[in-house]
Order: sequence, then C-alpha cells, then structure tokens
Amino acid sequence: MEDENKDDRIESRCPGLGEHRGGRMQDEPFGQPARGEVLCVEHGGHDMNPRNTVITPATATVNVSPIGFHRYASEFATYARQAQAGLGGTFSPVPYYLYCRSLELVLKAFLLAKGVAKDDLKGRNLGHDLWKNLLKARGLGLEQTIPFAAHWEDEIRKANSYYASKGFEYFDVIAAARGYPQLPALDALNEIVAALLERLQPICLTA
Repeated sequence: MEDENKDDRIESRCPGLGEHRGGRMQDEPFGQPARGEVLCVEHGGHDMNPRNTVITPATATVNVSPIGFHRYASEFATYARQAQAGLGGTFSPVPYYLYCRSLELVLKAFLLAKGVAKDDLKGRNLGHDLWKNLLKARGLGLEQTIPFAAHWEDEIRKANSYYASKGFEYFDVIAAARGYPQLPALDALNEIVAALLERLQPICLTA
C-alpha cells in the first residue's frame, strides 16, 4: 500500500543528532516560528529550514610571514615609482608616503625573519617610526647583509620626520606653506628601497 504520508517524509540530517531517514517533518508552530519554518518532530522540534540557520564562524588568525611583508613592500615600491613618474614637475605627498611605507615593511620583513614578534612590530617601540625600525634591524645584523651608505641615513631621517607623524597622509598647512622643507629625495628613497628589497629577499624566503 502506498504510504499516504510520503509527502510528509524526507531524508535529512538533523543538526547535531546524525542522519535519519523518513524523519517526520511538520510545518506547524513551535513556539511562534515564522511562517514556513520546518521542524523535525522526531528530534524534538529542531528547525530544519536552512534559511533559518545561523552559522557563526570561528575567529581566524592570519600570520603574515617575512616574505609576505616583503611582497607588500615590493608592491608599495612599484606604486611609488608609478606615482613619482606621474608627478610631471608638481608636488605630491603620495610617492613619499608609498616609498616610506615600502621601507617600513621591508625593514619589518627583516625583523620578522630575525625572530621579532609581530606584536612587537606594532608596539610603541617600533610602530611606524622608520628610524627605530632601522636601528632595531641594525642591532640584528642588517648591515652584515647590506652596508648602508651615509646619504641613506640622511634621507631616512628626513623621511621619518614626516612619515612617523603621518605628515604624508594628512595635509599640513604649515608644512605646505613652507614648501615642505627638508624633504627626502625621491630618487634616494627608491635607491634605498630597491637595494633592501633585493638583498633581503633570500633571508625572508628562508625564514
């Protein structure tokens, strides 16, 4: 005899209670559900309608490796060069910011490769201060990998006087009125960043 209730039976998986066949389903109230809510009678009235299911994903932790920082630094450097090439004799803080961001990231890639914790890179001892990051890197043997030219230090100090205080990110009326004095040379920043990216890549790859 044909089962008169076959239209009321489905194959399903009741959440948390395993698979069952022919579980009796009903489309009737459980408390005060919204219209169309499907409940599993066999397992105590669990809502079987997937539209009513709320999924809460676990918190994800993303650990960026030294070579990941190096890659980001390389991308910032690429865009810095493009921005510099498009200046056409005018001033813009954009290439300065991009070169400085690249410099910060490549130094931090080296620090990560030398075992500095990621949380320490974000702390006040380092943060976005280029000079502090450079000194920390030197203490961990940076110049054993790449000797620093004297004029590089001068250019980094100039850049840091703006970058560390977000001077390249926000319009500074006083600095603008003075023509942004003591700016680093863009060509020098490019030289520094390019050298660091090239020489530090093997260290970041093997860390």
